[in-house]
Amino acid sequence: MITTTDDPREQLDDLNRRLSRLLGKPPNDLASCAGIGEQDRLIVCGILGCKDVGKSTLINALAGAKISKDHELVGEGTSGPVAYVHKDDRREFDLRFNDHETNPAIPYQPFEHAEDAIRGLVLVDLPDIDSSFPSHLEIARTAIHRMERVIWMFDPKKADDQAVAELTRRVVHGHSNKYCVMAKFDLLLKDGLDGMDAEAFWKKQKQWFTGDVIGVVGVDVQEGQTYMVSAGYGTPTSFIKFIKDQWGDDPPMTGPEQVQVSALAELAAKELENLRQELRKPLSGADVQRIKADHRNAQVQANAQRLLDYFEVEKNIRHCDGIHKLLKTEFAANFDENYFNTIGRRLARTIRPPTELAHDLMSQSIVKWPELGAVYWPLSSIFRFISRRMIPTSAAAMFTGSDLHRVQGLDLYDRAKAMTSAIKPRLPEGPKPLVDEISVHDPTPLMKRIAAELVEKPAKLEDEIIAFLSAPPKPAGRLSRGAIWFVLFWFLLVQPILAGVLELAATRNLTDALRATAAIVSALGAGAFLKGLGAVVAIYLGILAIVYVRAVRDVCKQIEDKNSAEEWRGPFETDVFDLLQNEILRPMLDQTDKVREELQACQAKLNKLLQFSGKTIRCPGPR
Repeated sequence: MITTTDDPREQLDDLNRRLSRLLGKPPNDLASCAGIGEQDRLIVCGILGCKDVGKSTLINALAGAKISKDHELVGEGTSGPVAYVHKDDRREFDLRFNDHETNPAIPYQPFEHAEDAIRGLVLVDLPDIDSSFPSHLEIARTAIHRMERVIWMFDPKKADDQAVAELTRRVVHGHSNKYCVMAKFDLLLKDGLDGMDAEAFWKKQKQWFTGDVIGVVGVDVQEGQTYMVSAGYGTPTSFIKFIKDQWGDDPPMTGPEQVQVSALAELAAKELENLRQELRKPLSGADVQRIKADHRNAQVQANAQRLLDYFEVEKNIRHCDGIHKLLKTEFAANFDENYFNTIGRRLARTIRPPTELAHDLMSQSIVKWPELGAVYWPLSSIFRFISRRMIPTSAAAMFTGSDLHRVQGLDLYDRAKAMTSAIKPRLPEGPKPLVDEISVHDPTPLMKRIAAELVEKPAKLEDEIIAFLSAPPKPAGRLSRGAIWFVLFWFLLVQPILAGVLELAATRNLTDALRATAAIVSALGAGAFLKGLGAVVAIYLGILAIVYVRAVRDVCKQIEDKNSAEEWRGPFETDVFDLLQNEILRPMLDQTDKVREELQACQAKLNKLLQFSGKTIRCPGPR
């Protein structure tokens, strides 16, 4: 379940953990939360670029005075963030950056200055991104996310270097309030002006810078955020002198060329001044908070994009779709239509002998005749024995155990094992935990249970036969029940007594009367009772024999008719298909779909965070 907190940092952390678990990758190292500096009034601007791009020179030009320190004081190049901070801002700077509890990993080297023109603006010279030390790039990447602004410096000599572009993209991607600066613009004139006037040359170089240089890196910048400057030659006079020295006197600079160079010197100086004013302009408290909010929002968006890219969410969703399709394909290949047809036909014919089903049918019918039941139940085994001798068992009923589900030499276990074995090498690259779970599936326990369930399937068919042939029990009619009871009473009581009474009525003397009375008494004795009971049982057996023969005949006819028309094969094919699909295929499909749904939920949340524009993010400290 995705967290419902309103704090985007907590949402990103939760999504990071969830995607890590789902995809089997370590959590991504998200950018530190920008909210750590939301309570101070400082605007921190990082200066990013390659070695010797002129970062220190630009810092001095922005300050309007030499505030940068020589490399001998800070080490070879810039090995750690060097911060130029106004002396009055030092305390706030230390609270934000040099608090070991909130920022223990990056040691900043602060250098104080007294230039009031950039008070409130901290300029940070970041490590060279093309340094031979890998840690320098990581320091720059980590540090830059703590800064409200960044000046991304380019060197004409390395503008087309794809390796440098990739390094820069890894550091700057998604950062808000970024300014792209082509330093050392003067070097672009070393090959001449190609006959163009100053405006045309400037426009051509600006288009090249914004399109071919910045565009290749793939980071969007807004209009007014790109500059071409010569910070080392910030005045037109120094710029012109440098160009003359570069071109030399052979051939000497002509009058028109000098005019064009002077015009370009003015444009470069104006561009530098525009950048200086942009960064040094007075900011109200609301302006400072707006810049910080823009930075925080952009960082949320950058982290959301980072998670989408790092975990390749869209790609893994497609992989889940591929796994889903592959599972269904392999199931269909190993459990094809012929398999289900064969099993369905066997199940439809693998039933108990008709004599056994006739006994079940009799068991339901005899409920209406408890008097007959008293005779049938003790003698039912005799009925079944005689009927088995008269009606042979069908050969189709001999499929039992594993033979029932063995088709073309392969039983359930063989087919399930072949399915899982075929899936593993064909699984597309995808969520590792999901792929591992599917590939190690052992079908042995499951196959034993399914085989047992298939053997029990014929009972369903038998129930259908009995249900079809036996109407719901109804009370016996008065005439039928009266006839049954008449037979019982006639032979056991009425007939012998009636015979004695009639004989008594025909007597003519006392001797005959006594003899008739003795006959009545004898009729009520055990011998006569047993003789009458034998007659009752004989008649009842005759009735039961007729009913049983009819039941056997009906069962045989029903089985023959249904098998001929194959009316039961279809339902049994469906039963077997549903059973195997639910027990073998469905768990793997459900697992795949669950991962896919979770990935889609994470994707939807990240896409929402890509549009994040909240005004307040409470971040007590960095990760």
